Amino acid sequence: MFEQGRPLSTTEHALFQPYYQRHTLYKVRIIENKVPFWLRKDMCAVVLGHRIFFRKNAYQANTSKSLELLAHELTHVEQYLTGMNVFKYIWASRYGYRQNPYEVEAYAKGAYVSAQILAGRRANSV
Repeated sequence: MFEQGRPLSTTEHALFQPYYQRHTLYKVRIIENKVPFWLRKDMCAVVLGHRIFFRKNAYQANTSKSLELLAHELTHVEQYLTGMNVFKYIWASRYGYRQNPYEVEAYAKGAYVSAQILAGRRANSV
């Protein structure tokens, strides 16, 4: 699980630059088609530090679903880089995954960022 992964592509970086700290976008590494053995089967991605692990075929660049998923996971990378760790995450999950404040933030920001990017694409295609 210590693969280096790839940095964000130029396109991914440009799309997410208005919404995430510069340091986050340069530090993140994407590892596609490989997840830790312990990841639940219904989960398509997990973040460990600055690495985002995507299950096989979970991330398809430039689809609206994948934009939201990557934004969600980038939020977790930013959380790690600003002090969250595995222990804090587990403690925050004590009332359930959906009540975890880190997940609440990631779902909200993922939806917001994806909507903004898609709205910008629609406006540019008119």
